[in-house]
Amino acid sequence: MAVQRAKLSRFFSKVRTILDDVAATGEPSLVHHVVETLPARRLVDPRDAFLTAAALVRSGARGGYQTDMMAADAIIALMERYLADDRALLQDDPECRRALFEMLDTFVRAGWEKARRLTYGLDEIFR
Repeated sequence: MAVQRAKLSRFFSKVRTILDDVAATGEPSLVHHVVETLPARRLVDPRDAFLTAAALVRSGARGGYQTDMMAADAIIALMERYLADDRALLQDDPECRRALFEMLDTFVRAGWEKARRLTYGLDEIFR
């Protein structure tokens, strides 16, 4: 696992600017391809990957990313993974907590029931 993490770290340090530039376009399909890299990026730097997710949702929302089922499934699954495995990051880091609420709000406003259910369960998580 340490070797894989080191390889991922090198990879993401080399392509970071490219991925960020692609994501900044706001084009939903491009944003989604970058979103698909986040589970691997999370292994290298969970905080950075989570804040990147929020930036992707923000950027993609300009093009309607939040209305796509694949987008909702991917982002909500990512948030659930963080809530399960990196809860302390979301509890202790105000910027990550704001990002969580911002992403949830984006998908709730788009009408996704999964996002609404996750929002309702947050009170138990932050006790």
